[in-house]
Amino acid sequence: MPTVFKHEKGHNPNDEAADIIAYIRHMLGELRTIAAGQSEDMLVYLIEMAAVEASDVVLRRKGPLYGEIDGNEPARVAVKTPRKI
Repeated sequence: MPTVFKHEKGHNPNDEAADIIAYIRHMLGELRTIAAGQSEDMLVYLIEMAAVEASDVVLRRKGPLYGEIDGNEPARVAVKTPRKI
């Protein structure tokens, strides 16, 4: 898990929060792989939706450094769709 020392010069709480959300996004990717291996298509879909939201949160928190997006515009995240819904 990302570690940021709060005493560091120039510490930005948004960066720390974004790093934690990015870690969650990574873990969701691992869970998606496990769910797909069990052919749990609805679970795969729900995990993908959570991953998209996590990516949006990271982009909003990181701001212009990572390509600021409009609040109404979805993040561009490649997601493999399930076989059936």
